Amino acid sequence: MGKYVMALDRDTNMDFDSLRGLLATASHPLNKPYYDSRKGRVVSGYGIFSPTVSVSLFSGMKTLFSSVFTESGTNHYISFVSERNQDFFGEGIFSGKGLIDTEMFDKVCGDRFDKGRILSHDILEGSVLRTCFCPDAGITDSFPSSPKSWFLRLHRWIRGD
Repeated sequence: MGKYVMALDRDTNMDFDSLRGLLATASHPLNKPYYDSRKGRVVSGYGIFSPTVSVSLFSGMKTLFSSVFTESGTNHYISFVSERNQDFFGEGIFSGKGLIDTEMFDKVCGDRFDKGRILSHDILEGSVLRTCFCPDAGITDSFPSSPKSWFLRLHRWIRGD
């Protein structure tokens, strides 16, 4: 298994050179994750590196619905260019897309959580591994083109898929 894995969705595209930036940030000695066995989590450094997520231009302009939602600021990805948690608390929030340290993930999460008992794993993984928000690295994601597809995606997210 490799040192890192990049978690992306099928409809996600990575900006040019973003992976290199995430790897460079992850390789910096001050960002190396330190695992505290008493606490069962990373207490300094980071195990996850999250890029800025924005809506792809094509999907944002595809329909009137997507155009209104991506321009009005109601899409949470558009405002995800500055992570207040990172600024105030020294760690960000994992949104399910990013570079993950596989060795640390296995060490911290491994068999720790019961299968089928956690609905949304992103926030849990981000909190025990610590997430570093990397605003200089970017990815683009598609936006639903209709209210029905938007609600279906919201339902999946609420369920934890």
